Order: sequence, then structure tokens, then C-alpha cells
Amino acid sequence: MVNIMCHIEDRIKIKLAETERDHDIKIIYAIESGSRGWGFASPDSDYDCRFIYVHKQDWYLSVEEGTDFIEYPVDKVFDINGWDLKKALQQLRKSNPVLMEWLSSPIVYQEDKACLGLLRRLAADYFYPVTACHHYLSMAKKSLAPIREQPQAKLKNYFYVLRPLASCQYILLHRDMPPMEYAKILAAIPMQSAVKEAIEKLLELKKAADESYLTDKIPILYEYMETCLLECETAIKAIKVKRNKDINPLNKCFREIIERAWIL
Repeated sequence: MVNIMCHIEDRIKIKLAETERDHDIKIIYAIESGSRGWGFASPDSDYDCRFIYVHKQDWYLSVEEGTDFIEYPVDKVFDINGWDLKKALQQLRKSNPVLMEWLSSPIVYQEDKACLGLLRRLAADYFYPVTACHHYLSMAKKSLAPIREQPQAKLKNYFYVLRPLASCQYILLHRDMPPMEYAKILAAIPMQSAVKEAIEKLLELKKAADESYLTDKIPILYEYMETCLLECETAIKAIKVKRNKDINPLNKCFREIIERAWIL
């Protein structure tokens, strides 16, 4: 298994190098997202590589806006795409939780530490708990629907509910962006021992079962998810935090990263 993963990682790094050459860009950060980044991949889970890249300065000095993302066709093994720096900074300004999750991925394929440090500091400054909570609750509601409606559901659907709910709980408790890894989120929030044990058993099954694996409804987890969803929806209304609207730090970071990224 280790040899296979090393082979996959090598292929991803080769693809990133090809992307830099073909598009004349510098990739300042490339990571694994999805179930592998979250820490509960199935044996047949694909690899979700995400990256942030920078063009040369002249590319940004055009009357016409250029394409701000790069993506490749998805297959059974790879799902690879990335965002231009300008798009990434625009999303940080909106407190986009997806991008902010990328910045804490445990699996890093490529990294410019100086540029990443700037992005992480901005992410902390522009994090807005209301936006993040609504994002995670929306994810949870979408994946909870088939569990409600059918006697059986895909095992992964449970984690597409449990992890977002845990992330929302983390935000409500700490007023900070949760880490990408589900285990770290669980360690930082209160939970009944019986629920935690049920989740841990399900995690072990998830790591051994295929993506299409179906499970009967699990009463203790179903009741927990429904209750947690209602509690989080109520708690969000009590958040009183102002959004950071200052554009100047973002512009400064934009110029600095463009300059740093192309230093040989």
C-alpha cells in the first residue's frame, strides 16, 4: 500500500510540474483535499489534489480578465484542479471555508513556505464564523437527506454529515477555522462517549469499505445528527462578530506573493 501511495504521489508531482511548464505559472501550494485530507478515505477513494498558482506580473496587467482556474478531466484515480492567486485572495476575503481548509491539509505535495505564511495570516484575519457555519450546515443538510429518506445509505454519507457538523461545533466553541482532519476536530469538541465510540467504529469500517458501501440506519448517530443540526442552527443566530472588509492587506499580499513566487 505504501509503495502504491508513493507512486500516486510521484504522478501528482509530475502533473504539477507539467502544469507549471504548460501554463507558465508557479504553483505556490498544492495539497490533498477530500476524504484523504479529512482522514477517512476508503481503499478506492480518488485523489483530490488542489493547488494555488501565480502568473507573472504582466499577466495580471491586461485589460481582459484571464481564466482564474486550471482543471483536468476527473477519472477514477485523480481529481486535480487549482485556483489563481487572485481568485484565492478574493475567496479569502469572503471567508471561503473550502480554501481555508486547504491551508491546513495534512498532505502537502508542493509548498512555498514564505507565500503560504502570508496566506495563512490573511485567512486568520478574514475568517468569518457565520459564513463558515452556514457552509458546513448546508453540506450536512444535503447529505442527511438520503439518510432520512431511505432505510439504507452510503457509509460516506454519514461522514459527509458528521464532519461538517463537527466543524460547525468547533467554530461555535472556538470562533476559529477548524482543521481539515476530522480526528483533530473531534478531539477539540465535547461529545457523549457513546456517540464518539459509534463514530470511531464507523471510521474503521469506512477505511476498509468501498465508496459504494451501504449501511442500515444507525439510530444513535442519526439522532445525534438531527439534534446537533438543530442546535447549531440556533447557536449561529447568537454570533455577533463583524466581518473584516479591509481590502488593503489583500492587495499588499497579492503584490508581495507575485514578487516572491518568481524569485529564483
